[in-house]
Amino acid sequence: ETVTNEGWGITYDAAAQEFIVSDGSDWLIFWDRDTLKEKRRIQVTVPQISRGEGGEQYLSNKPLMYINELEMVNDLVFANVWYQNVLVAIGPQDG
Repeated sequence: ETVTNEGWGITYDAAAQEFIVSDGSDWLIFWDRDTLKEKRRIQVTVPQISRGEGGEQYLSNKPLMYINELEMVNDLVFANVWYQNVLVAIGPQDG
């Protein structure tokens, strides 16, 4: 099961022996290779500069929606973002 009950992309991590699935949300879901049961999930975020009430700037993380078309390369998950000319490299441990 995924967050949106859809499947947008899937790749396989041979080292961890798990499938990594995207569903168009800001989450990657990790499935056991043999049972296809969810093992864990991570939220994918991108850094952004935000402003506080007093105008001060701080770094925050913004969820990255519409993750699509996954590919595992050199211990990173590469994905495009649907309807954007964006390719992201995602750390499978921390998003």
